[in-house]
Amino acid sequence: MTLVQDVFSTVNDRPLGNIAQRMGIWGTSGLIVVNNAGKVEWVNRADFRLMGTTSGLELPSALLIDSSRGLAYVTEWVSFTDHGRVALIDLNSRQIIQRFTVGHFPNALALQGNRLLVANGDENTLTEIDLDSRSVLGTIDVGDRPNSFIRRGNELWLLCGGTPSWAGVETPGSLWKIAPEPVLAYNLPSATQHPADLCLHPDGQRFFARLDGGLSLLIPNDSTNRTDVQSVTTRSLYHVSVDPFDLRGRIYGTDAGNFQSNGMVYVYDPSFVVVDSFMAGVGPGFIAYSR
Repeated sequence: MTLVQDVFSTVNDRPLGNIAQRMGIWGTSGLIVVNNAGKVEWVNRADFRLMGTTSGLELPSALLIDSSRGLAYVTEWVSFTDHGRVALIDLNSRQIIQRFTVGHFPNALALQGNRLLVANGDENTLTEIDLDSRSVLGTIDVGDRPNSFIRRGNELWLLCGGTPSWAGVETPGSLWKIAPEPVLAYNLPSATQHPADLCLHPDGQRFFARLDGGLSLLIPNDSTNRTDVQSVTTRSLYHVSVDPFDLRGRIYGTDAGNFQSNGMVYVYDPSFVVVDSFMAGVGPGFIAYSR
């Protein structure tokens, strides 16, 4: 493994901007969503040389690349009080070609057939967008504060964090099977449990997520209509994800620490044992993977 810190500014002789939120890969290009700077920076995937910039976004956050339609979808928080949006960006021109108004704090995206599903992170809804007609179909009621999607085979699953006590009446997190129908919901056992970052274990069957200062397996129980929880690590992580290209089933967790000094990345094997670690920059969050 070769580590290069602050690679964008080193190669391009200028800062990336505040705050790098997500990154996606399309062919030989990397798309970096920069939240406070309101832009997407396009770089060469191999050397991070700047290729172009999509500006004019308002607090962009989540990113989903749809190669079959030649589009990138980027959520915009807009503000912390207004409805959010989803911007459609043409992958070839790098221009915003359309926007859709969605719910508050949109922070996760998923494709389901010809529909784009948007998790409205400060509500209990998904916004459903028809990509053929380019129109908003409506909303789907789910648990409080949906935050992440994952696909297991032909199934699409959603994790909702629930409402924490500081934000109002506390409600439990929940795990939802969104597709295929019927939609099924599995609440976590306690209203004080607020999971995030739904992942599919490298075995292709089990779910896990960040919960209670560590990682836990989340097991939907059809007999109780609840989610059984099994803690597997106690290290507090900022974000976690699985490398889809690593045949060893490596799991990566970022630790942002105090958000003022350099953070860490921890590498886990499928048994959730730390097998490696390395330093990152300030506030490491989501990870992009590439072959």
